[in-house]
Amino acid sequence: SSLTDPKDRWGMVAMHIIHKTPSAPYFTWATFEHISSLVTPELGADGKPIMVENPNGSYTEAGKKIATPFTPNYQLIPATQDQPQKYVMESVSAPVVPKFGLYFHQRAGGGLPDIKYVTINKRMNDIPEKIVQINRAAQTSMLKIAPDLPLRFYRLVSTQWVPLDKKPGVLAYPGKESQGVYYASNVIIEGAPATQMFSGQFTNGVTKASDYISPALNPKPNPGAPVFQNAFFQGKGHLAGGCMGCHGARQAYGTDWSFLLDRQRVLEPEIEPE
Repeated sequence: SSLTDPKDRWGMVAMHIIHKTPSAPYFTWATFEHISSLVTPELGADGKPIMVENPNGSYTEAGKKIATPFTPNYQLIPATQDQPQKYVMESVSAPVVPKFGLYFHQRAGGGLPDIKYVTINKRMNDIPEKIVQINRAAQTSMLKIAPDLPLRFYRLVSTQWVPLDKKPGVLAYPGKESQGVYYASNVIIEGAPATQMFSGQFTNGVTKASDYISPALNPKPNPGAPVFQNAFFQGKGHLAGGCMGCHGARQAYGTDWSFLLDRQRVLEPEIEPE
């Protein structure tokens, strides 16, 4: 139906906020989800959804029992200088018909077949404990001060305030911040493994996804092969992940951190036909 149809009901399930303060040298990136974003496949005895996480982002007892992020589960193998990024499917579980949880349609590509559908059981990187504490404090305050405020039903998933670097060709981020900060993402907007664990660049023809680059597509000011640096400040490049790295890939190609400037106007949601 039309976007202006008054009979339609719309709900916001996730959002990103990008902000530049007068004093901070970098943009600040933050990603939020609705507190009911992750639920188990089956309803509880009371007929209500069973939450995987508490409103603050810590695991519920049901969430602690979940073993794998996806059904069917698959492993992301990072790119090297010689090989592009690829996936290895778990052979013991088959796709299931989604019931109440999140899912996505995995189109064929990157060594994967067409899969309808991949269920998202839990996030690949836990919400950092510091952010759990912030959510707990913020939600408690909002409940007291403004109990009807819609923001009370959302949680901060991650935030980035400075570009971070990791070694290319590996997934693990070894720095002082948690991996959930380096790979800032949420399970709704960035549900698939390639976006939950994004760093470097996107797959595009002759390039190597995701941390390495072919000299055939090497935008300035990148200093050259083999590593694709996507976030720049005062001439220094970083192999950033998550929100900053994702939008930084557009910065590297000259569209000022913006996908809209890269892809022209978006007049309405792009809805995949069933």
